[in-house]
Amino acid sequence: MSNNQSLRESVSKIKELNKLDIDIDGDIAEIIEDPKTWAEKITNKILLQNVNRIMKARKLGEEFGKTLTKNRN
Repeated sequence: MSNNQSLRESVSKIKELNKLDIDIDGDIAEIIEDPKTWAEKITNKILLQNVNRIMKARKLGEEFGKTLTKNRN
């Protein structure tokens, strides 16, 4: 497999992992009452639901960066 093909596959995998399904819940009264608390709650929920995908994407991104650096030298 060529370096270019390998890099394209890495980018494809990273893009796929970065597609998060975001399900927002709560009623408007709760949001209006305290938008910051509501946003923090939703953000934590989304992060917890997707932590494995985020970690895989980060690892792939780091490996991709190392490959780019190695190919430049």
